[in-house]
Amino acid sequence: MAVFDSELNKIVVRIVYDGPARSGKTSNLKSLCEVFTVPRRSELHSPGETAGRTTYFDWLHVDSGIVRGCALRSQFLTVPGQKVLARRRLSLLSEADAIVFVVEGQRELLHEARQMFRLLQERAKKERKEPIPIVIQLNKSDLVNAVSPDDLRSDFGLNWDFPVLSASAENGTGVKETAVLAMRGAANRVSILSAEAGVLALKGNSGSPAALQLQLDDLDGIEGYCPVAALQLEKEERSESQRRENTREAVHKALRRSDPRQSSTLHTALPPLPTAEVASGCIWPAATGRQLLRSLSFDDAIHRVDLSGNLGTQDGSGRSDTYIFQVGGYCVKTSERRRRESFDKGKSMMIEAARNKVMLGSLTPAGTVISLHQSQTKQFWLWTTTPWLPTLRSLMKSAVEESSKNKLTSALDHYATSIVLSAKLAARDGIILDVHPSNFALEEGRLRYIDDDVTLGSQIPTLGYSLLKRVEEYGDFVEPTRSYVEQIIKSLTSELNAGERQRLDIRGLIRDTIVQGDSAKQAQRLLLDSLPI
Repeated sequence: MAVFDSELNKIVVRIVYDGPARSGKTSNLKSLCEVFTVPRRSELHSPGETAGRTTYFDWLHVDSGIVRGCALRSQFLTVPGQKVLARRRLSLLSEADAIVFVVEGQRELLHEARQMFRLLQERAKKERKEPIPIVIQLNKSDLVNAVSPDDLRSDFGLNWDFPVLSASAENGTGVKETAVLAMRGAANRVSILSAEAGVLALKGNSGSPAALQLQLDDLDGIEGYCPVAALQLEKEERSESQRRENTREAVHKALRRSDPRQSSTLHTALPPLPTAEVASGCIWPAATGRQLLRSLSFDDAIHRVDLSGNLGTQDGSGRSDTYIFQVGGYCVKTSERRRRESFDKGKSMMIEAARNKVMLGSLTPAGTVISLHQSQTKQFWLWTTTPWLPTLRSLMKSAVEESSKNKLTSALDHYATSIVLSAKLAARDGIILDVHPSNFALEEGRLRYIDDDVTLGSQIPTLGYSLLKRVEEYGDFVEPTRSYVEQIIKSLTSELNAGERQRLDIRGLIRDTIVQGDSAKQAQRLLLDSLPI
């Protein structure tokens, strides 16, 4: 279900609470309303509730972090537990980015939950190209006859490391921990999906409780179904979907006509390239920025389709929604997310971007220019111009192609440095960077952050995933990955104090990351064993 909602300018994921009837799903969301402050969350919506029983869903959304430089909103939904409403339950589960399976912890109730969970696992593996993370919450664990997490894993036939949390939804114990673990799982999953297809490919409408209720009514036609409203909603959604598809196809056609090895002929669907002749206040830094743009020959700009769009991943950075041009020795880029409908909104975006570059200090490449330009369609695009630098991701890919252990070791060691540096910025200054290796580059041997996404916060949700993903990717190169993990351990313990590691929840982020492959799992255990609590 993960979508990039351009109106909210946020990635929205859906976390669905499943489990037998009366296991405590609704109680979890009610308790979350006490955990998260009002500015971060919505009100709890429970349409059609009858005698305390959920007949549609419970809905709560929480603004919950950053993924690939975008703000993340998590929609928490419960499903109706009654068997007669199974079609509604399955429809809600089909759009989940993470699932919390709530089990009432009395042994005599485990049989029904076990059968339900096995079917859930089969569906989660079968229906999605990227596995859906599942967390089990052992609710009502404060009761005398409640089973332990280990007992439940044994009864359900699960591995020792499957996430099972004890909780009591009524008094709030374990509720936040469950939600945070599910949010991390959803964030990891959407990070993978957006790396493959770009944030723009996730573009869509995040929906509302009213629209979802109509969708479920349309599914089974029971009471409350309004044919006129449902048909109108379907018509609007179909029209909006067709409009987005037409826009996307126009962009893709333009990209296909662009040769990354030759000067590109710009298509009307593409944003206008920068120019030094912009209004006062629309370029940063003002004097040197204009001078640099005047020195570049934009007539010879090369549209690097191989590095952006949905057409290729030649540098190993994954697909993205960014428009990248190579102009001499400079990289000139913008994206759909950096487009605004009015000058005032564009100017505000530019001021924030310039402030971020200043805030990063020496991490910002020398010669960086930010400029705001108006297109013929009266839209405003924010461009960033920086020296063309080799990204850590491209260095890793090149090392693998050459089967060079030394080069891979060097690239991974630099990435370890970028991870720890990002952790220090988050812990001490509240600055959150996107820690994907395509966002860091080397300039004369020194690290630079070349992405435009900088946010404020206290945690890096994808830190554990990004850290362990490199071991998962390069596990066949034993010595480089061993050196990489050792440097991570050494730097995290020497450059961050215990309070900073705890505030960042580094152990939790590493522990809760779902990894594949023996090398990544071994690295995960080594990190957890080596990092002080």
